[in-house]
Amino acid sequence: MSTNRIESFEALQNIINNPSKPVAQVCQAIDECISCNWDNLRGFFELCFPLLVKNLFGYDGPSWLSAVAQVSASSDG
Repeated sequence: MSTNRIESFEALQNIINNPSKPVAQVCQAIDECISCNWDNLRGFFELCFPLLVKNLFGYDGPSWLSAVAQVSASSDG
């Protein structure tokens, strides 16, 4: 677990919007942020969820699904 926990939804937004962050690090940050704010997830769904969906499906750039599929295909040998 990282020592720099992501506790605010604004910080999580910055991580999700950072194209240089690996998908696994973004997922870890989402998990940490949700764990810290489990009693009030409105900020996540207002601020972060739309960005997450955009990156997942690549609405205005490369999609995380494509990146994962390419890595998986190259791993198959």
